[in-house]
Amino acid sequence: MEDRLAAWLAAQPDAAIDDLDIAGDAAMLDDALDGRIASGRMRIWRGPRRLVVSPRLARLPDLPAAADRAARAGWPVAVRLSGGTTVVHRPGILNVSRVDMVEGNGIDAEQGYRALCETIVAALARLGVQADTGPVAESHCDGRHNIRWNGRKLAGTSAAIRQRNGRTVCLTHANIAVSGDVAEDVAAIAAFERWLGLDALYDPDAHTTVETAHDKSSLKGRGTMPLGMVEG
Repeated sequence: MEDRLAAWLAAQPDAAIDDLDIAGDAAMLDDALDGRIASGRMRIWRGPRRLVVSPRLARLPDLPAAADRAARAGWPVAVRLSGGTTVVHRPGILNVSRVDMVEGNGIDAEQGYRALCETIVAALARLGVQADTGPVAESHCDGRHNIRWNGRKLAGTSAAIRQRNGRTVCLTHANIAVSGDVAEDVAAIAAFERWLGLDALYDPDAHTTVETAHDKSSLKGRGTMPLGMVEG
C-alpha cells in the first residue's frame, strides 16, 4: 500500500522519491529560493522511527530533558523546518514535501496547502480511499488542512515560508499514516508533549491509517462485512 501510494505521488510532474530524509526539505527550499528548481517541485520520502517537532517546540526550555526521556523510550527526537507541534516518523509513515512560489507581496501558505492536499487526495482516490480536508477534534498536531477519511485523520500538514533573492517560497509537508499502530503513535506524542509541559489530550480514535480506510472502503463497496467486524 505504501509503495503504491508513493509511486502514484511520484508520477506527478516534478515529483520524485528520494532518500534524503529531513535534510532534503532544507535543500529543496534553498534550491527554490535560489531559482534552481521551479514552483511545484515535490519529494516523497520516509524517515526512521522518531518524533519530529517544529522549531517552536524545539525552543521550549524543557526540550533537552523531554528529548532525552523520549530517546530512552525508543523515540529519538528531530527538528523539522515547518510549523505545528509533534508528529511521528517510522515505517508505515509516508512524507510528502512540496515547494511553491508565493505570488505578490503577501506571505500566505494557502496556495501551497491546497496544491499539496489536492495531490494527495487524488492519489488516495486511486487507491479507493475517498478523503477530504479539514480539522479533526482531539487529534495531535491538528489544523485546517488535515487529510481525513470519515472524519478521522490520515495525515497532518505543516508549512514554512522563506524569502530570499526577491523570491518568497512556501514549503508544505504532509505526514501520512499509511499503516501501523496509530494508538502507539498518539501515546508517544502525548507523553513527550506532557514532558514539555504542554496539555496533550489526544484521542487515538481521531486517527486512522490509509490501509484501514482502504480495507473498510473495499468491504463497504462489496456490501459485505465479515462476521464480528464492526465498521467504525
